[in-house]
Amino acid sequence: QQAAAKANYPIYVAGAVGPLGVSLQPYGRVSREDGKAVFVEQLQALLDSGIDAILFETFNNHDELILAVETARELDAGIPIIAQATFSTDNITSTGHNPARVASDLHQTGATVIGVNCGTGPSQISRILQTMHNAVPDAKYSALPNAGFPLTVGGRAMYPATAEYFGDYALTFEAIGAQIVGGCCGTTPQHIAAMRQAL
Repeated sequence: QQAAAKANYPIYVAGAVGPLGVSLQPYGRVSREDGKAVFVEQLQALLDSGIDAILFETFNNHDELILAVETARELDAGIPIIAQATFSTDNITSTGHNPARVASDLHQTGATVIGVNCGTGPSQISRILQTMHNAVPDAKYSALPNAGFPLTVGGRAMYPATAEYFGDYALTFEAIGAQIVGGCCGTTPQHIAAMRQAL
């Protein structure tokens, strides 16, 4: 927030919340009540700091993302919520939900922006985004792909997508209907700059 205040153009500061890291019942041992309590603790701290929006990211468990959005709405009815799901290479969440169902449920739950992040690169993310947009055409959308599908080289994860490739896909995301675009794993300031320049 201090850095944003020094800029000569508007910057919004979002508080990011990721998945719990353990599965909720019936898939795991954590009850919905305990999971909700953890989200309350995180979200209240972020809200108390004066954030402009809440960003849920990299949720591959659909039920957990719905719980997180519901909890945020209970704590602050008006704050913008960007709710982003993550899909496997077969375009399904770990709990078996397809993009159309995810978009519909998030829209009904009160997410301000529905999105997809991480997982794979821009090509797959664009297909998922298109399916979401077809299912709920009047929603707002975000797309934050990885810099390609990670390759293991010498024990390190390497991301092959270039900045120019990201720039091209920024236009694709915009054409599909995304209002927020960016990057996840493997992206650099150059990737984001290329998207900004293209747009």
